Amino acid sequence: MADRKDQDIEDVMREEGSRGKRRRKVDTTTAEQQARIRTKMLEAIRHGDESLFVEAILDLGHAPGSPEYDEYLKKWRENVGASRR
Repeated sequence: MADRKDQDIEDVMREEGSRGKRRRKVDTTTAEQQARIRTKMLEAIRHGDESLFVEAILDLGHAPGSPEYDEYLKKWRENVGASRR
């Protein structure tokens, strides 16, 4: 419960910090989602888990067969996949 309270306080502080400036309001939901995707990608790389990496690509909104999806997977296999063989 304390973790959630701390997170709520951080969210409010981030939003309050953006007040009075001409920047748009901070979208904490998007920031949290991006952090989860980033964490998933790092875990996939650390463990050499291609299926977890594919989940992260899908979470980014890239459908199988799209140019972005294919490029991410190609780079994965060239770099991470090659070191696991």
